[in-house]
Amino acid sequence: MSKPSLESSKKLLNLLYSSTSKKLSPKKTIITDITTPTISRILYNDQESTTVSDLSLDLSSKLKIAPENALLSLWPHFKSNIVRFKCPNSYITKQDMWKLIPPERNLRYNFRLRPFEMVKKRNGKDMTFMNQYFLVFANQLNAAVYIKETENKVINGITLNFEFVELTKDVLEGMSNPLISDFGKVEEIVNIKEEENLVSDKVFHNFDVLKTWLNPERKNYVIVRNWPFGLNEQQVYKLLWSYRLQGIVDVLADVRNEQHVVLLKFSDTKDADRFIRNYHGRKWDIMQGKSNTRQKELVFYQPLLCETI
Repeated sequence: MSKPSLESSKKLLNLLYSSTSKKLSPKKTIITDITTPTISRILYNDQESTTVSDLSLDLSSKLKIAPENALLSLWPHFKSNIVRFKCPNSYITKQDMWKLIPPERNLRYNFRLRPFEMVKKRNGKDMTFMNQYFLVFANQLNAAVYIKETENKVINGITLNFEFVELTKDVLEGMSNPLISDFGKVEEIVNIKEEENLVSDKVFHNFDVLKTWLNPERKNYVIVRNWPFGLNEQQVYKLLWSYRLQGIVDVLADVRNEQHVVLLKFSDTKDADRFIRNYHGRKWDIMQGKSNTRQKELVFYQPLLCETI
């Protein structure tokens, strides 16, 4: 067979091109192929193209577990959005708990967790930490997904051991203190009724009420142990003027047993955290011994111990 001429080859190519172009949809363009660089698709305003990242995200969401399965595997005999965590370390923060949640690409459940609250269980007399944390979630579904997503993780050497607890009077009173919360509303909060459908992501009726009752300004308070006796409050305010101290409340004052616990209120969280950073573990410096001869300071041998509520 003889080799076709150059003119014949061009005619054949034109014929193939015209026949193929008729079969293509007029709405689609050649640059919609995923192999085309992203910048080219943007320049040519190709809005119908699907990127590789979109495809991978869609595939990963389909492979994740439905959130209802987490609730079914942990379903207690009561409705509750309160989770308890037993731990002897009193310096764990809500941010530490939030950081335990895996990044979105590693989540097991197809569910976006809502923000939660965390408080420490304390003795009502001297506000001593009782080795328990309470996490307050928007609903039971959020709590169950959080437990499953953080399963088998460790924080400060303690394996997470979350468990649902029923909101009773004793539990609620252990979550706060009369100095910062209105204990006259305890019965009202405990008796709030929730809907029967717990599988939905609807916020519990008690969630916003609990957040308000726990006092949004609780982060501005600092508990200080081994606070010296005999301090002149005006001198303390002058000493801590840069921290914007707003109030000093005696929680426990027992000279015989050398126990003095106070609650300091600052204007905002930054000042409270700065005070803890600068004074926690530090011995109190006698500041008014020379000026106040009638009432001298009684300083403890132990250093100040400071922590947020």
